[in-house]
Amino acid sequence: HIVGAGGINYFLEENTARIAWDMIDPDSHGQGIGKKLTEYRLERIHQHPGITQIVVRTSQLAYAFYEKMGFQLESIEKDHWAKNYHLYLMKMTIIKPQ
Repeated sequence: HIVGAGGINYFLEENTARIAWDMIDPDSHGQGIGKKLTEYRLERIHQHPGITQIVVRTSQLAYAFYEKMGFQLESIEKDHWAKNYHLYLMKMTIIKPQ
């Protein structure tokens, strides 16, 4: 059965990819599935020659997970998603070998 899903949005004109739609079955939390899903998507993004930045738009509930994955907090917008549910904008810069 399916225990998780996630997406990638590409914004080629901005050399940016966005990690999106992370969903893990609550009964499967804590098993490393979210980490593996995120690592897989990061690998796919790194293969794209034009992408130099990866963005995640998350909340206060999940931002620490993305910090552990190497993302840096750029900004917080209070009540963005709903009351007391804030937008945490996080980014990761990709440095391509010359």
